[in-house]
Amino acid sequence: MISLIIPVTSQNKDYTDNILKNIKELYPNNDEIEIIIEENNNVTLGVNYNNAVSKAKGDKIILLHNDMILSPGFIETMDKHIVKGRITT
Repeated sequence: MISLIIPVTSQNKDYTDNILKNIKELYPNNDEIEIIIEENNNVTLGVNYNNAVSKAKGDKIILLHNDMILSPGFIETMDKHIVKGRITT
């Protein structure tokens, strides 16, 4: 399983709704991915990422922004390039 990490704020809920809809359309099988939304307006983006990562159960983690739109095959492509102990950009 791959964990998708998305930090958000309450001010940009429309972006969050759009990326969630996009992900669910591309990956309707919840066994393949785990989506972790971390919303805390009182901390920095980095803290939200770290808090979300600490909750991840996937073997691999992909950090996303809520204003992204994923294209078909995005996760599969990233999965091919993710290597343990290395950050893939």
